[in-house]
Amino acid sequence: NNLINNVDALKKCVELGRSARSASGIKIRQPLSKVLFAVESQQIADFIFDNKGIVLDELNVKSIEKIKKSDQLISFKLKPNLRTLGKKYGKGLNHIKSLIESGQINNMIQEIQNNESMILDKYKLEREDIFIETEAAEGFSAASDSGITVGLRLEITRELFLEGLVRDVVRLVQSMRKKAGYE
Repeated sequence: NNLINNVDALKKCVELGRSARSASGIKIRQPLSKVLFAVESQQIADFIFDNKGIVLDELNVKSIEKIKKSDQLISFKLKPNLRTLGKKYGKGLNHIKSLIESGQINNMIQEIQNNESMILDKYKLEREDIFIETEAAEGFSAASDSGITVGLRLEITRELFLEGLVRDVVRLVQSMRKKAGYE
């Protein structure tokens, strides 16, 4: 059962890394210097490190690093779902907006993720009443889900750029060979 949890977390780590790369617009053939990840369980972190070759290959990065807190990579914003909250609370909507803006974001996110609802003053907000938006730290593209946060460092050094160029040339040559009938 631990093995299944570890493998699921490793797959999620790669999936989030791909999602972060896709959001950045940097193609997979372009190597990047580093992937960072945050996960609560040290056991899962150790498993990811034991299998870091998979992560490095799948995401085309040179190194992997564990960080202590996901907020080093990502910040969260809560936005009210005006459609659902408008139906439920009508005139109270502006008060709900100000409560969300003045509240402790991380505490509210944790409460809504753990309980599928949260209480703000006299309002009970369900999971569908809130949009959780993420924003990556400067110089990173990041994604977060299921207690795992993954971020890619987007800085492309001259060496990384040249390595990406070589990969593009090799791909182009292989494609031309295939079209010409050479296998």
